[in-house]
Amino acid sequence: MGNNDYLGNYFLPQFYGTSTRFTPEEYAQVLINQYRDQITRLYNLGARKVALFGVGVIGCIPYAISTYGTNGSACVDRFNNAAQIFNGKLLALVDELNTRYSADAKFIYVNSFGIGSGDPTSTGTEFSLSLSQ
Repeated sequence: MGNNDYLGNYFLPQFYGTSTRFTPEEYAQVLINQYRDQITRLYNLGARKVALFGVGVIGCIPYAISTYGTNGSACVDRFNNAAQIFNGKLLALVDELNTRYSADAKFIYVNSFGIGSGDPTSTGTEFSLSLSQ
């Protein structure tokens, strides 16, 4: 949940009006409200151990960089800023769920953004960027 909501919706204004209707803060809250409902349904169906993954460094993927440019930054900052807003709200949701269902369930937040924020060249990853089409 989250990555495609941003890459396949919010940051495609030529196809969807989501980014004109919602600020990044508002959009993150809409997603979290939907996520809360979905997780609650899963809990009611018997889910008791659930890992919730945050949005990754979507502003650093080659598509984002080649399509939107980085304006001198390493990545598309507005993409990563939106991801961080969502992740903060998701972490708060995990805390809320753990408080509400503490007697018999456990929810874990997986910090995908933090995991993906390291230097990719340290693992031998390389890519080249061509802005010509």
